[in-house]
Amino acid sequence: MMKKRENASQASVTLVDNRCFQLQGKLNFATVPLLVRTMMKDIRGATLDKQFELNLSKVTYGDSASVAMLLEVNRMGLLVKRKMQIRDMPQQMEIIARAHGVDGLLDVMLIH
Repeated sequence: MMKKRENASQASVTLVDNRCFQLQGKLNFATVPLLVRTMMKDIRGATLDKQFELNLSKVTYGDSASVAMLLEVNRMGLLVKRKMQIRDMPQQMEIIARAHGVDGLLDVMLIH
């Protein structure tokens, strides 16, 4: 089952099979807040698997807000005993994470 939510036509998040958030488009200061609120509803809900994934393969742009989003979504998951994994993080986001010193926190969640 897929539930798609749009965010100002620049970015969207789709929950696939209650275990994978497929993010798409530009992740920036304008788009991230709504995406986080949308994912938070599913993370707190009873239907999301205990281990869930953020698939970033369709992300076309990410700034520091996108890296902050990863940390926040992980924090929300941990609060309700759900483990997050990250698939296909764009190199641009990896560089930002490294520059801000949070790459070590995100590396343990990367699916290689």
